[in-house]
Amino acid sequence: MNGSVAIASIGMVTAVGLDAPSSCAAMRAKLDGFQETRFRGPRGGWLIGAPVPIPRTWIGEKRIAHLAAGAIVEAFSGAPEARGQTALILCIGEEGRPGHPVRSPANLLRRIADIVEVEAYSRSRVIAHGRPSGHVALEQARRLMSSGETPYIMIVGVDSYLTSETIRHYIGESRILAPQNPNGFIPGEAAAAVLLSKRNIRSLRLMGLGLTRELASIYNKEDLPLRGDAMTTAYRV
Repeated sequence: MNGSVAIASIGMVTAVGLDAPSSCAAMRAKLDGFQETRFRGPRGGWLIGAPVPIPRTWIGEKRIAHLAAGAIVEAFSGAPEARGQTALILCIGEEGRPGHPVRSPANLLRRIADIVEVEAYSRSRVIAHGRPSGHVALEQARRLMSSGETPYIMIVGVDSYLTSETIRHYIGESRILAPQNPNGFIPGEAAAAVLLSKRNIRSLRLMGLGLTRELASIYNKEDLPLRGDAMTTAYRV
């Protein structure tokens, strides 16, 4: 990784907090935000999940847009000078995942711009690799910074597994955590934003980034594409 980037500001919207300080404090206190949802579990009863406490009437792309926008607004509040000169890298769930709430990345970008009250991002890109998307975004951000194309880059990751189709799919695949299935996960949703700058900001700086691919998915089979990413990073404060 040639050159370093500084983390100018962050934002978070999670099941345990609607901003980064609240979310981080709750996680340090080992709070998880797990609660009964409006979805049915594998054998009846209400499914345990980690929903963000925003209106339930916000569903689909509208919900995803509000989650992402909340994280972006918080990140901008920590560096207001970045407004109007920031490129956006939006990280979302992998394409083709059952019940994925994002139908049109372009529409999602427009929704986010409307909520944040900024002009639609002309220098934006979408990375739809699911959980490894943020690692890929960091490398793309480093290249953009090195080229001098933009002084600031906002990396935003947002996703939700709390949709009816997604829940049905993973229950059918025996992947939802339940008393009779300890080898599963608890579905949730969240958004996080990291505002990066190449300027000499007295903050955490990312000095190195290494990406690799390995067999790390429960769905790996010989006839399926390789999935699952691991990364190593080096930091200097």
